[in-house]
Amino acid sequence: MPTLETSAPAKLQVQNFGADRGFATWATQEALYAYAMWCDVEFYMVVVDAFTALTNGDIEEAQEIAQTVVSVHEQRATELYLQGHH
Repeated sequence: MPTLETSAPAKLQVQNFGADRGFATWATQEALYAYAMWCDVEFYMVVVDAFTALTNGDIEEAQEIAQTVVSVHEQRATELYLQGHH
């Protein structure tokens, strides 16, 4: 398995792997948080909480936290859809 560099310029490194390696994306923790913050502050906070739970070994808690993002996203998408079609 390839490792990510951790030198200062590489702190935001992201690597994508193709079919020969199972279609995976690996990123440094800094890149994960930077992307989440770029998307949305609420999303960033959920990512931090889920990642913390995951690194503490609480996989179920991390999954529950991640599911809240899906639920919120679905609700917002529905609201936007309904607003645009009235």
